[in-house]
Amino acid sequence: MAIWPPRTPSISTNSDCRQYKLVFIGNSGVGKSSIIMRICRNRFSSSSETTIGAAFLTHNIEYPVDDGMVNIKLKIWDTAGQERYRSMLPLYLRGANIIIIVYDLTDRQSFDNIKEYWLQSILQDTSSRSNILVYLVGNKSDAVTNASDLTYCTTEACDFIKEYSEIKIFHKLTSAKTGVGITELFDDICKNAINYITFDQNALSNSTIRLGDRPQNKYDSPCCSGEIEYITDILPSKIRDKMVN
Repeated sequence: MAIWPPRTPSISTNSDCRQYKLVFIGNSGVGKSSIIMRICRNRFSSSSETTIGAAFLTHNIEYPVDDGMVNIKLKIWDTAGQERYRSMLPLYLRGANIIIIVYDLTDRQSFDNIKEYWLQSILQDTSSRSNILVYLVGNKSDAVTNASDLTYCTTEACDFIKEYSEIKIFHKLTSAKTGVGITELFDDICKNAINYITFDQNALSNSTIRLGDRPQNKYDSPCCSGEIEYITDILPSKIRDKMVN
């Protein structure tokens, strides 16, 4: 079991340090940014800004294993879900180790789009399918009033796992609003990243995207377990302003 809230990794020559590129994708409004805010700041805002282009931050976790600690640095991409930005998706997915597809448990269409669009994008844009983890995350569990309403997503998520057997798919339910399931989600991500992903520092470094020219201050301060290196819209201002207006 991981230590929560995660501690900032101490500098040690004997520690195992790993970095993973983690990309959040999914329809607009499903709560991708809210999940990130909850794990990094343990906060929730009902008036969270809509992501424009993408935002980037890092999050450090010290994860215990049998023979000591693993210092995990998650390089997190929080992407926009609007259709106008989907042409940029291959850039975000390049070199990804962990892909989280978030859907809204109260919005059936956001779940249907997993198979219709998001999973297909992963299959098209990731070259090493055996070395990535995909999480289907049903968010807003606090808004579900009838447990039977969860039957469809649980059943069909199992079907996804069987149908797309060439990649490792996991299914989790969360509430960014209450915090339910968030700790368990990232605990599972750390555990499976260590167990299943072949760590390649060079590959991760080569996948870095640095575009854009001004910050998108969505997270407003350092994380509780690390520091935000930079948070930026990856679209140049002229293109971004044209899309917004």
